[in-house]
Amino acid sequence: MPSEKAFETKLKKFLESEGCYCFKVWGGGMQKAGIPDLMICANGCFIAVEVKSDTGKPSPLQLYQIAQINEAGGVGLVLYPKHFDEFKRFITTLNQLDIATNGSWFDFEAEFPNIMKGR
Repeated sequence: MPSEKAFETKLKKFLESEGCYCFKVWGGGMQKAGIPDLMICANGCFIAVEVKSDTGKPSPLQLYQIAQINEAGGVGLVLYPKHFDEFKRFITTLNQLDIATNGSWFDFEAEFPNIMKGR
């Protein structure tokens, strides 16, 4: 079972290999509480990921912030190591879409149900 930090490092390496912009949010007194760990831009789409170990649980405030991101049209989610392969397929699929000219979203909820649960 990987630690949350080890999983986050693996996740960031994957995102960089896919050409995604990604940065780690370091919590502190000068920002909103509950902001997800990673902010990602993939093919022009905003994704915020709260990284958890297999046994980790998001706080109610983290879930609230993720819901706010989803309501604003971004993709906010909690990601566990057991769903990493699905997340990789999600990013790969997203990067292959012609979002600029298509103008519509792929049915991510149907294709990636584990990582989109609760969106």
